Amino acid sequence: MASDDAFFAWVVAVPEGALDGTLTVDGRTEALSGSGYHDHNWGNVEPWALVRNWWWGRGTADGRTVVMAELRPASGRGERALPLLYVATPQGVVTEVHGDAVRLSEGPRATSDDPRHPGSRASQVTLTSREGLSSQFLRRGAPITSMDLLAGRSGFVRALASIMGRSPWYTRWRSAVTLEGPGVPAASGEGTLEFMDFE
Repeated sequence: MASDDAFFAWVVAVPEGALDGTLTVDGRTEALSGSGYHDHNWGNVEPWALVRNWWWGRGTADGRTVVMAELRPASGRGERALPLLYVATPQGVVTEVHGDAVRLSEGPRATSDDPRHPGSRASQVTLTSREGLSSQFLRRGAPITSMDLLAGRSGFVRALASIMGRSPWYTRWRSAVTLEGPGVPAASGEGTLEFMDFE
């Protein structure tokens, strides 16, 4: 397979949906309702063959759905990151921009709050469209997920990853979400923010 045939794709099938269901634990059933989201990744190579790391976030701000991401290319796959920002209301799409039409900036760094994974990451990320629409995701508290993606793998796999200079780690936080810009009243809400690091 030629290297330029390699691809990694992502589609957000349900940016925001009402979720109702039941959860049964130890014979006790509870009715639950909340916000649902569904996306899907696929490709013909492993993601780390094309992507060094990514930021991703989703949330709602006063009835507006916000989905954002920035994918950063692996070594030898180009220098330009691919940011994107999607904002919608029940009435329709407010903005859907990517590439040069939007910019991601990272705020001050803060510790990871996981002793298994020392170091720091940005405490907030902000995406701003060319038209001035801005959405900020601000980490809140300790991670709700902090995962060594090599955990449970064989010693051989971990040794091979070390030789290749890889220590993939996935982190997700609860997040405060804000949204403001021309023609869009300032709004705030809740969401999640993740950092996927393949290196």
